[in-house]
Amino acid sequence: MHDTPQLVRWKERGTVRTARWHSESGFPPPRRVVVAGHIAPAKALEMLHDAHSILLRSDFPRSQRLIRAVDKEIQAKQEARGTDQSDYAAVRADRAERAAWLSRIVVELGAGYDLQLRGAPEDVAAACEMAYGPWPQQSDDGSGESLFVSFNELTGVISAYEWHRKGVFVQALGTKIYPRYGVFSPTRSEYVDLVADTLTTATDVPSGKVWDIGTGTGVLAALLGRDDRFTGVTATDLNPRAVACAEDNIERLGLADRVDVVEADLFPSDSDRADLIVFNPPWLPGTPSSQLETGIYDPGSSVLHRFINEVGAHLTAGGEAWLIISDLAEILELRAEGDIEARVEADGLQIIAIETTRPTHPRVEKGDGGIPEARRSEVTKLFRLRRCSEA
Repeated sequence: MHDTPQLVRWKERGTVRTARWHSESGFPPPRRVVVAGHIAPAKALEMLHDAHSILLRSDFPRSQRLIRAVDKEIQAKQEARGTDQSDYAAVRADRAERAAWLSRIVVELGAGYDLQLRGAPEDVAAACEMAYGPWPQQSDDGSGESLFVSFNELTGVISAYEWHRKGVFVQALGTKIYPRYGVFSPTRSEYVDLVADTLTTATDVPSGKVWDIGTGTGVLAALLGRDDRFTGVTATDLNPRAVACAEDNIERLGLADRVDVVEADLFPSDSDRADLIVFNPPWLPGTPSSQLETGIYDPGSSVLHRFINEVGAHLTAGGEAWLIISDLAEILELRAEGDIEARVEADGLQIIAIETTRPTHPRVEKGDGGIPEARRSEVTKLFRLRRCSEA
């Protein structure tokens, strides 16, 4: 939530009202609000084109249908422009454009995240509290009475809560991990399997102290924490949501005495060296549009470069760093082929082995040409690194 609330003002039934605005993607607050019950998709698109925002007062299922219909219309207009589907930046720009348009179809949440739409799921308030935190106290100017969010964002919050409630089964752990909103979920599990297989098959894995950098849900920290070769695991993440999520999962798995989760920018601030450092960084250069996307996009690959540059100083004698990353950025020509290997060598590290696997997630099977074709060529790699003097 913003420390200084961004406010939305609109007129409804002859009364001027005010609400706080919240957008995880940083979209600006609505300027011209039209209150709508039942509205046809074509009329909604016309209003959005005229820079209006639409405050939904219909029922929840009808609102879902409206969003899907408007999104379909926007996609049709984009397809008519003939975007090159092999141009990743252009495809992503189209997605961002659709998201910006849809962000102006909004709902009002009352005190305690109460959603006054017929047919709304029962767990809206619980989902919002997990995503946004406790409902804030009302301010002196009355701006705390209600909250505006995009309907699209709200459905994402509800969906994330359902994932958290049900959990995601992780084959390598033989149990479930419970993700949260804004934390990358291990639904794409080949990187977990790659670490698990390497732990099983490699005979020279260093034992002792382990760090899991950018732990997210804590799935790799849990995998490492179950391995008796390691005396303890420190899991780090800069995202407070991820820290809370990982702590919850570690506690559920009974590993709290072996895994310590801390908020940190890459390496633990109060520790000097580890025998094994594992890092599954964001895989694609680019600017994230939300906190969730920080697990996917790394502006200028700065996090990846910093890890490679600094990790050697945090390894014990004979220690290893495991860097798990897809080659999709190279296939899409977002990163030069061989760039990672060149940076590793330049920073005094040596690759002692590369383990690989191919993704099996649903996106690999969908679509023809362009990005879908690139995904079918994708390889996930685990680079085992040591300092050159010890390799």
